[in-house]
Amino acid sequence: MIGLLLLGAIALVGDAYYQVKKAADPLETIRADLSQARGALAHGKVPRGDPFTAASQAAAKAQSQVDDTNFAFRLIGRIPVLNRPVHAVRLEAEAAGEWAAAAITARDMVLAMLGPKALRGQAQSEGPAPVFNNGSIDVKLIQTLPDRLGTLIHHLETGRAAIERIRPIPFYSRLTRSKERSLAEVDQNIALAQNGLQAARLLPAFLGADGPKTYFLALQNNSDLRATGGAVLAFAFVTIDRGKLSLTGGGPIADEEPRFGYQGVPLPAGVSWYLHNVPLQHPRIANLNWTPDFPTDAQAWASLLENGAGRPVDGAIALDPIGIAGLLGNRKIKVESYPDAITGENAVEVIENDQYRLDGPQRQAFPSELIDAAWPVLKNLHPLVKGLQQFGTALKEKHIQMWSSNAEQEALLAKLGWDGGIRVGKGDYLQVVDNKLRVDKVDYYTHTAITYDVQIGGSGGMTSTAKVALTNMTPPGQPHAIAGPPDHPYGLNAVLLGLYVPKGVTLISETPQTGYPVHIEGDTKVFTRRFAVLAGKTGTGVFSYSMPGVIRSTAGSRLYELTVQHQPLVNPATLTVTVTLPAGTTVKSAPGWTVKGNVATYQGVLTQDLHLSIVY
Repeated sequence: MIGLLLLGAIALVGDAYYQVKKAADPLETIRADLSQARGALAHGKVPRGDPFTAASQAAAKAQSQVDDTNFAFRLIGRIPVLNRPVHAVRLEAEAAGEWAAAAITARDMVLAMLGPKALRGQAQSEGPAPVFNNGSIDVKLIQTLPDRLGTLIHHLETGRAAIERIRPIPFYSRLTRSKERSLAEVDQNIALAQNGLQAARLLPAFLGADGPKTYFLALQNNSDLRATGGAVLAFAFVTIDRGKLSLTGGGPIADEEPRFGYQGVPLPAGVSWYLHNVPLQHPRIANLNWTPDFPTDAQAWASLLENGAGRPVDGAIALDPIGIAGLLGNRKIKVESYPDAITGENAVEVIENDQYRLDGPQRQAFPSELIDAAWPVLKNLHPLVKGLQQFGTALKEKHIQMWSSNAEQEALLAKLGWDGGIRVGKGDYLQVVDNKLRVDKVDYYTHTAITYDVQIGGSGGMTSTAKVALTNMTPPGQPHAIAGPPDHPYGLNAVLLGLYVPKGVTLISETPQTGYPVHIEGDTKVFTRRFAVLAGKTGTGVFSYSMPGVIRSTAGSRLYELTVQHQPLVNPATLTVTVTLPAGTTVKSAPGWTVKGNVATYQGVLTQDLHLSIVY
């Protein structure tokens, strides 16, 4: 009799768990549909089909199966411990309903912004998008986004809370793994939506919703390096009035300002230090951007424009040829001074290098012609979603940097990481900056290798050595506009190398010996060295220093964090970081690192800022 009862109990449990499995199956479909939609949008593509509606239908199916379960499911749901799978699938069905509602909200936003073709996978290949047409942005439509995104985030967070309440299940790992996957994916969705919410709050005022805004547009040239990417090759002014974009002025910056700059204009300390310490420098917009902190440089530009040129601006936007290439894509522009069409494929080569092979009058005309020809194309991103993705990539890689004179807007730009500002963070920090000291364009041929070795002591301090190797690969036979004046060594790269580190660092040694005094910029200490690199040679700067308290304690472990910020270069720098932890250390987590014993190594190419960590 007892055996029969036991068998019956086992059968009831088995039947209940079978009902759990049936109800859980549609939840995997929802996760896949939402993951597909997020992945497509994050890569600049409109998701094919309609995964938003598919997720909603799957959620309804899951809830229906939970509601239609049999006696065994309901009975086991009342028995402690055994009822955990039952409760788990009910919570997952609840979460699925919320996430499906979020999906529908996302679908409605896509329809409102991009039009019905978007959900058919056409991505605006036929006709304009409602939100952006012929250089004009529908600001009123943008102003609906915060409420929509707020609703989206509410559904995502409510669903996340339901998943969080799922308790561990003995002998049943499937739903436990499902919980972990769900939390990881919904956290990505929430982060994406919150970033969108911040941008949506910023955009209307930035786009002139409350009156015209004028921004200084600086075209930087990476072949003639300055800290934020390059000397200013050309300029224009962009005015945005209730979403309508227009371009005024423009041309070579050298033609528009005094030879020795605007004297007597107040400038930020981060810029003034270089003017006072580096010989033969003048307060000129063309090459004032010595510090990698773009907001500081942009404030200096704005001050020179307002107090020197009498042209106040509401902000500044820096754009380099790599950013132009990304936004151009397959589209073509033609200028009179250059014989061939310019596309995304050849824009960097033409703007950074080939233009300096033109005859004098053509070279003089090229910047103005480039701006005039590129503007109609760049102000009409097409297809829109892909164009916005290219725009986002350019922002992350600092090929576009933005600053607003409005403190609230600038704070949002900084939070989004769009302003190119110095962001030290917690723990260790490193930024290498190359500033040009000679008139030439050999940075187009220069390659940078950064090697950073860190020794962690038992007390949590560090001793570090940063080595920066610059290889000048300028080929023979280049014109003087590229290789430099004929009375100087051919192709010489005269470098002011800056190393930005945490303020708590103590310098041990630096090579070479020529340079300027240590100074402070924001939360960083800056070491600067001068050296020259001949064509075909490599020049090296080496800095050794120490810092206490770099290691933090967290949850029974120790944490090393490293923030690496990058300078946008024609040839992105390679980075090798080696961290030697105390002997006997066991590394618990080191994403992106290769770990052997107590030594962790990271290798990569610096196309965007990095945040690295090691838990041990």
